[in-house]
Amino acid sequence: MTSAFVLRPSLRALPTSDPSAFQPPSTNDLLGDWWIVQTSLPYWRDKRNVKITYTQLANDNTATHSVQDDASYQLLDSDKTKIIRGINTLSQRDQPGAWDWRGTGWVKIVSNHWKILAYGPGAGEDMEWLLIHTEKSFFTPAALHVYSRVKTPLPRPVKDALVDALVDCRDLRTLLEGVYEPQPA
Repeated sequence: MTSAFVLRPSLRALPTSDPSAFQPPSTNDLLGDWWIVQTSLPYWRDKRNVKITYTQLANDNTATHSVQDDASYQLLDSDKTKIIRGINTLSQRDQPGAWDWRGTGWVKIVSNHWKILAYGPGAGEDMEWLLIHTEKSFFTPAALHVYSRVKTPLPRPVKDALVDALVDCRDLRTLLEGVYEPQPA
């Protein structure tokens, strides 16, 4: 795996990135399963097998490109899988790659704004990981998350390069201190 990746222009540019050419992943690139392999969100501390599955909404014929997500997980002492479902819509108030999330069902009152800060390739041409920033909401603190197509943490060179890139970002520095790896299976 290469340590080259694409960063948002607002982040300090690494030698391997071109900050003026940030193109977020397409909606189609987001679809499918993503494991949360690192996060600073306290909610996931007592959970395992944390996975986000994005699916295209069948009735989405608009230019907003809404996608459904299912955040599935298990409590550390249980084999029962729980799911939090929400709808993500491309944000109209931010840069490309920013989304507005709204829960469905019993979490319909919950909403959040999130954006992709960086992403990188896997061994082939497919995107393998995303660095996500979620804003503070009424129910959760601001957080950083690393999503990966595989259930293993990012390789050390990629992790180190991300830390180096984010360390100069005042708003993200404190979030970095709280990053941990959720429990595996």
